Amino acid sequence: MLKVECPKCKQWLHSNLLLEKKETTCPTCNVKVDVDELYISAGPYSISRDVLRKHFFKYKRLLTEAFKELEELKSESADSKAYKVTEDNVATFISNLKEMLEGCREGYRVFPENQPVEVTIGDKRYESQLGNVSITGICIKLEEGVPVPVKGDKVGVDIKSNGFDIALDGTVVWVRDTNVLGLRFEDFDKVIEAALVGFIESIEE
Repeated sequence: MLKVECPKCKQWLHSNLLLEKKETTCPTCNVKVDVDELYISAGPYSISRDVLRKHFFKYKRLLTEAFKELEELKSESADSKAYKVTEDNVATFISNLKEMLEGCREGYRVFPENQPVEVTIGDKRYESQLGNVSITGICIKLEEGVPVPVKGDKVGVDIKSNGFDIALDGTVVWVRDTNVLGLRFEDFDKVIEAALVGFIESIEE
């Protein structure tokens, strides 16, 4: 989870979408907060995002070593309570470290479950499934029988869920497994951007 500190009331503002914003509003004191010094938190850990990104590969190696240690502990923990407790703690550490490294992504995305989405290919509309979405693009799994566009094609997307009705245009940037598309959104106005951010936040909650 990304967070930034309010300079006035010193409360921490939490949202994985802070990376996409230049400023936000503190819900406690209603002050505008510049999003210029982000921190990543996971479990009991908190670290500057800039520092983590600078030393990203060191922490990546640490994660690899932690996975190796976990496998060794699993082979020892069956007959030992002490090893089992250690195994559980290492597993928790791995989970927290993975979450923190995820915070180094350039764009935050959410993975809604069983979320239908309408796509327009050519002049026809089709029901499909949303794989993940960010403010820069979307992954869609087409239903069986839907014609599959190719890289560079334009596709319309309509998201109707959680009280939102958002129409977006995207360009196909990749196709895999014959029916899964990655779309990059075309330019959209501030109203559409705010709606998209609201939709992502509604899934995040």
